[in-house]
Amino acid sequence: MDTKRHGLGDGGKWALALSLLLLLGGTPAKGQQVDDYRTPAGCTGADCAYRVVAVVDSNLGVVNITWTTGQAAGTWLGLGVSNDQLMPNSDIVMAYWDSGTSSAVVSDRYATATRLPPLDADQSQNVFSYGTVSGGLTTLFLSRKCTSTDPQDISLQGSHYFLYAYGKVTNGTPLYHSFRVASTNQIKIDCTQSIATTIAPTTQAPTTQ
Repeated sequence: MDTKRHGLGDGGKWALALSLLLLLGGTPAKGQQVDDYRTPAGCTGADCAYRVVAVVDSNLGVVNITWTTGQAAGTWLGLGVSNDQLMPNSDIVMAYWDSGTSSAVVSDRYATATRLPPLDADQSQNVFSYGTVSGGLTTLFLSRKCTSTDPQDISLQGSHYFLYAYGKVTNGTPLYHSFRVASTNQIKIDCTQSIATTIAPTTQAPTTQ
């Protein structure tokens, strides 16, 4: 099994807490689950082309995002936060497994149009990430702050639509998504409460955006 863990930005305390949890055999995705989208519907493990689980940890003030896929290396997985289900003006995180360096590559981006979103100047919103590859299953984990004052970020705190997408990576560059769908309902996240409220996300047919 290949594994890579690294802290991002000023996320030392998150990195320490999550690393200790992993060493103790636990899961970093602790807290209140607010979303679990997968395709094909009902898939498990490596049978999923894309799965993302979002869990609120109000103690740390973060949302833990875990992607899994049974697709081959060279596939990026993304999650967007949108006010209107469309790609423009959406906050997007993208992750993929780099088999050359045996590490997870995670980026914070902001979409202004229906093209590859440019990198944010400030990448500190993502405080901790790691990846594993085992038995044909790639797992990518990201811990992201609930709130932000960066104009290129949308705070997860509140109610927003989620955008789910994946595509191919060539020479470290994510290509246009081969799959994209938005949650039909807004997903409510409250990082100030010990129990977060969920509006169950149902999905619409993939769009061309």
